[in-house]
Amino acid sequence: MVIVRCLDSRHDHPVETPRGKLLLAGDGLESEVIGTLSRFPPETTVLTVPHGAGLTFMSGLRSIDGTFSYLPLDLHGRYADEELVRRWSASPPDLVCLQRMDMLEFGFRGFGLDYGQAASAWIERHYVAFTDPRARIVVLRRRQGASP
Repeated sequence: MVIVRCLDSRHDHPVETPRGKLLLAGDGLESEVIGTLSRFPPETTVLTVPHGAGLTFMSGLRSIDGTFSYLPLDLHGRYADEELVRRWSASPPDLVCLQRMDMLEFGFRGFGLDYGQAASAWIERHYVAFTDPRARIVVLRRRQGASP
């Protein structure tokens, strides 16, 4: 199976994943993250914020709640910031995949900066970097002693 992310000549970096071949562009960090995630058992649950459900899917792992993204426009009602904390606390993911990206197109600086602050603080309290904490995409694991 071949999955093409975008029909664009810049997407010329093929990555083999548990679910097929993915064509990526850019710095190749996504392929590194998929490689890291792919080493975990298939039952591993992953939360990707503010988005990146494709990383979980292509790694062969499970999304924590089936939510595609946690963009500013998504955080309302059952997905409001405080509600996310309640849901995540009740069923915490094994891993968190945090992408550092600005949300200027939505009128925000970024997840945890000026929106999603309660959710971001919850992640910070319960998870610690598993991969390079300075990278654009960081995989976090549960802190020692943190509740399951």
